[in-house]
Order: sequence, then C-alpha cells, then structure tokens
Amino acid sequence: MIFDRCQPSCYSSKDFVEVIANSGGNLVIAGFAGEVACPSTAIEAFHRGHNLVFVADASASHPLDSIPACDVHDVITRLISLYGAVTTTRSWIKSTSPGSRARARCVTGKTLEWRHGSPRIVED
Repeated sequence: MIFDRCQPSCYSSKDFVEVIANSGGNLVIAGFAGEVACPSTAIEAFHRGHNLVFVADASASHPLDSIPACDVHDVITRLISLYGAVTTTRSWIKSTSPGSRARARCVTGKTLEWRHGSPRIVED
C-alpha cells in the first residue's frame, strides 16, 4: 500500500495509522529514499511498540554529498536494525509463504518468526 503523507514518517498519514492499528501493529516496509522515510517510520514504529520488518534489498537510498548511495543504504539498514528486524526479500517470502518454515534469520542476526501472519522477533 502507498500512503500520502506530509512528513517523512508513514505515521504522519492518518490512513496508515488506521491500517497499522487494525493489523495489530505489524508492518513490513521497503522503498526508495530509504534514508528519510524508512528510518523515520522505523523509529516511530519502535516507539509505538509495533513490530517492524525492513526488507533491505527491496529498498534503496540516495547518495549524500560525496557518500555513495550503497554506503548510505548500508548505514540506514544498520540503523533500522536497532528498531526492528531487517531481512532480505528471499527470507521474508520464505518466512511468510504457506507450508514453509515460519522462521527466518535476518541479516542483523535476529530471528524473525511469523505466527498467524504476524511477525515477531525471537530472542535466540
């Protein structure tokens, strides 16, 4: 889903807030301009006690001055890992597909477990 918003965090959209509230506070994010919207949304999700998954390889960032886009994205991915699970598209699909294992190891070393369609970080 795409939500119009007036600030970087998706939580600035009333529609987004309503959808997340109805999902039990579970969200998966990915997107372009990851250096702005994705960390803003991740931090706010964390503060609200929501379960966030960031799909790193389905996201991208702009370069910042002389810092290449890939380096910016690596730092943003590590930052977001402080506030939720970070995974790859392949791991996320595997962990959410019917009949597959319901757990996936995130690139941050955390384990993501899905129960009844809801993500949860499992402490190993």
